[in-house]
Amino acid sequence: MTDLLFQAFIAAGGTAGFCIIFRVPLREIPICAIIGAAGWILYNVVLLTGDDNKVFATFLAAALVGLLSEIAARIFKEPTTLFTVPGVLSLVPGFHIFKAMEAVMDNNMDSSESWVTITFKLAAAIALGLLAIGAIFNAAHAIFNKTKHVTTDMMGTLKNMTTPPGKK
Repeated sequence: MTDLLFQAFIAAGGTAGFCIIFRVPLREIPICAIIGAAGWILYNVVLLTGDDNKVFATFLAAALVGLLSEIAARIFKEPTTLFTVPGVLSLVPGFHIFKAMEAVMDNNMDSSESWVTITFKLAAAIALGLLAIGAIFNAAHAIFNKTKHVTTDMMGTLKNMTTPPGKK
Protein backbone atom coordinates (compact mmCIF):
# COMPACT_ATOMS: atom_id res chain seq x y z
CA MET A 1 0.00 0.00 0.00
CA THR A 2 2.84 2.38 0.84
CA ASP A 3 4.44 1.59 -2.50
CA LEU A 4 1.21 2.48 -4.31
CA LEU A 5 0.97 5.82 -2.48
CA PHE A 6 4.60 6.56 -3.29
CA GLN A 7 3.97 5.76 -6.97
CA ALA A 8 0.89 8.00 -6.93
CA PHE A 9 2.98 10.82 -5.49
CA ILE A 10 5.61 10.33 -8.19
CA ALA A 11 2.92 10.22 -10.90
CA ALA A 12 1.44 13.46 -9.56
CA GLY A 13 4.89 15.07 -9.59
CA GLY A 14 5.58 13.92 -13.13
CA THR A 15 2.20 15.21 -14.25
CA ALA A 16 2.87 18.55 -12.58
CA GLY A 17 6.23 18.72 -14.33
CA PHE A 18 4.61 18.21 -17.71
CA CYS A 19 2.04 20.85 -16.79
CA ILE A 20 4.88 23.32 -16.42
CA ILE A 21 6.34 22.29 -19.79
CA PHE A 22 2.91 22.63 -21.44
CA ARG A 23 2.31 26.00 -19.74
CA VAL A 24 -0.82 24.93 -17.90
CA PRO A 25 -2.15 27.80 -15.78
CA LEU A 26 -0.83 27.64 -12.23
CA ARG A 27 -4.23 27.16 -10.58
CA GLU A 28 -4.95 24.04 -12.69
CA ILE A 29 -1.63 22.25 -12.03
CA PRO A 30 -2.78 20.60 -8.76
CA ILE A 31 -5.95 19.37 -10.48
CA CYS A 32 -3.92 17.90 -13.36
CA ALA A 33 -1.58 16.26 -10.84
CA ILE A 34 -4.51 14.66 -9.02
CA ILE A 35 -5.95 13.42 -12.33
CA GLY A 36 -2.60 11.90 -13.34
CA ALA A 37 -2.17 10.24 -9.95
CA ALA A 38 -5.74 8.88 -10.01
CA GLY A 39 -5.13 7.30 -13.41
CA TRP A 40 -1.90 5.72 -12.22
CA ILE A 41 -3.54 4.39 -9.03
CA LEU A 42 -6.38 2.79 -11.00
CA TYR A 43 -3.89 1.26 -13.43
CA ASN A 44 -1.96 -0.35 -10.58
CA VAL A 45 -5.06 -1.45 -8.67
CA VAL A 46 -6.35 -3.26 -11.76
CA LEU A 47 -2.96 -4.94 -12.19
CA LEU A 48 -2.99 -5.94 -8.50
CA THR A 49 -6.16 -7.97 -9.04
CA GLY A 50 -3.86 -10.61 -10.50
CA ASP A 51 -5.17 -10.52 -14.06
CA ASP A 52 -1.98 -8.83 -15.33
CA ASN A 53 -3.83 -7.42 -18.32
CA LYS A 54 -1.94 -4.21 -18.97
CA VAL A 55 -4.10 -3.28 -21.95
CA PHE A 56 -7.35 -3.44 -19.95
CA ALA A 57 -5.76 -1.62 -17.01
CA THR A 58 -4.51 1.10 -19.36
CA PHE A 59 -7.96 1.42 -20.95
CA LEU A 60 -9.68 1.84 -17.57
CA ALA A 61 -7.04 4.30 -16.33
CA ALA A 62 -7.30 6.38 -19.52
CA ALA A 63 -11.09 6.37 -19.21
CA LEU A 64 -10.79 7.62 -15.63
CA VAL A 65 -8.38 10.36 -16.74
CA GLY A 66 -10.84 11.31 -19.49
CA LEU A 67 -13.78 11.37 -17.07
CA LEU A 68 -11.96 13.46 -14.47
CA SER A 69 -10.66 15.78 -17.20
CA GLU A 70 -14.17 16.34 -18.58
CA ILE A 71 -15.46 17.13 -15.10
CA ALA A 72 -12.54 19.47 -14.34
CA ALA A 73 -13.00 21.21 -17.70
CA ARG A 74 -16.64 21.91 -16.87
CA ILE A 75 -15.84 23.15 -13.36
CA PHE A 76 -12.91 25.40 -14.32
CA LYS A 77 -14.32 26.38 -17.75
CA GLU A 78 -11.14 25.36 -19.53
CA PRO A 79 -10.55 23.06 -22.52
CA THR A 80 -10.59 19.36 -21.71
CA THR A 81 -7.18 18.83 -23.31
CA LEU A 82 -5.65 21.10 -20.68
CA PHE A 83 -6.33 18.35 -18.13
CA THR A 84 -6.23 15.28 -20.37
CA VAL A 85 -2.79 15.59 -21.96
CA PRO A 86 -0.75 15.95 -18.76
CA GLY A 87 -2.99 13.50 -16.91
CA VAL A 88 -2.54 10.70 -19.40
CA LEU A 89 1.24 11.00 -19.78
CA SER A 90 1.93 8.68 -16.86
CA LEU A 91 0.18 5.92 -18.84
CA VAL A 92 2.24 6.33 -22.02
CA PRO A 93 4.14 3.07 -22.65
CA GLY A 94 7.62 4.58 -22.72
CA PHE A 95 9.34 1.45 -21.42
CA HIS A 96 7.73 -0.64 -24.14
CA ILE A 97 8.75 1.85 -26.82
CA PHE A 98 12.32 1.79 -25.50
CA LYS A 99 12.44 -2.02 -25.49
CA ALA A 100 11.03 -2.15 -29.02
CA MET A 101 13.67 0.26 -30.30
CA GLU A 102 16.39 -1.59 -28.41
CA ALA A 103 15.34 -4.87 -30.05
CA VAL A 104 15.33 -3.22 -33.48
CA MET A 105 18.82 -1.82 -32.90
CA ASP A 106 20.01 -5.29 -31.80
CA ASN A 107 18.46 -6.70 -34.99
CA ASN A 108 16.25 -8.99 -32.90
CA MET A 109 13.12 -8.90 -35.06
CA ASP A 110 11.12 -11.47 -33.08
CA SER A 111 11.52 -9.53 -29.86
CA SER A 112 10.95 -6.18 -31.55
CA GLU A 113 7.70 -7.44 -33.10
CA SER A 114 6.46 -8.48 -29.68
CA TRP A 115 7.39 -5.15 -28.07
CA VAL A 116 5.90 -3.11 -30.93
CA THR A 117 2.67 -5.09 -30.73
CA ILE A 118 2.18 -4.47 -27.01
CA THR A 119 3.15 -0.82 -27.48
CA PHE A 120 0.46 -0.34 -30.11
CA LYS A 121 -2.08 -2.18 -27.95
CA LEU A 122 -1.34 0.10 -25.00
CA ALA A 123 -1.48 3.22 -27.17
CA ALA A 124 -4.80 2.07 -28.62
CA ALA A 125 -6.12 1.42 -25.11
CA ILE A 126 -5.25 5.00 -24.12
CA ALA A 127 -6.90 6.40 -27.23
CA LEU A 128 -10.03 4.26 -26.84
CA GLY A 129 -10.38 5.05 -23.14
CA LEU A 130 -10.25 8.79 -23.82
CA LEU A 131 -12.46 8.44 -26.90
CA ALA A 132 -15.15 6.47 -25.06
CA ILE A 133 -15.52 9.09 -22.34
CA GLY A 134 -15.37 11.95 -24.84
CA ALA A 135 -18.10 10.33 -26.93
CA ILE A 136 -20.32 9.80 -23.90
CA PHE A 137 -19.92 13.42 -22.80
CA ASN A 138 -20.54 14.74 -26.32
CA ALA A 139 -23.66 12.61 -26.70
CA ALA A 140 -24.96 13.67 -23.29
CA HIS A 141 -24.28 17.32 -24.16
CA ALA A 142 -26.14 16.99 -27.46
CA ILE A 143 -29.11 15.29 -25.79
CA PHE A 144 -29.18 17.93 -23.07
CA ASN A 145 -29.16 20.76 -25.62
CA LYS A 146 -31.99 19.18 -27.65
CA THR A 147 -34.15 18.44 -24.63
CA LYS A 148 -33.48 21.85 -23.11
CA HIS A 149 -35.32 23.51 -26.00
CA VAL A 150 -38.15 20.99 -25.85
CA THR A 151 -38.52 21.46 -22.10
CA THR A 152 -38.49 25.25 -22.45
CA ASP A 153 -41.14 25.09 -25.18
CA MET A 154 -43.27 22.74 -23.08
CA MET A 155 -43.01 25.00 -20.03
CA GLY A 156 -44.10 27.98 -22.13
CA THR A 157 -47.05 26.03 -23.48
CA LEU A 158 -48.05 24.89 -20.01
CA LYS A 159 -47.80 28.44 -18.73
CA ASN A 160 -50.04 29.67 -21.54
CA MET A 161 -52.55 26.90 -20.85
CA THR A 162 -52.79 27.67 -17.14
CA THR A 163 -52.94 31.45 -17.47
CA PRO A 164 -56.53 32.72 -17.50
CA PRO A 165 -57.55 34.54 -20.69
CA GLY A 166 -56.86 38.26 -20.61
CA LYS A 167 -54.00 37.97 -18.03
CA LYS A 168 -51.11 37.26 -20.39
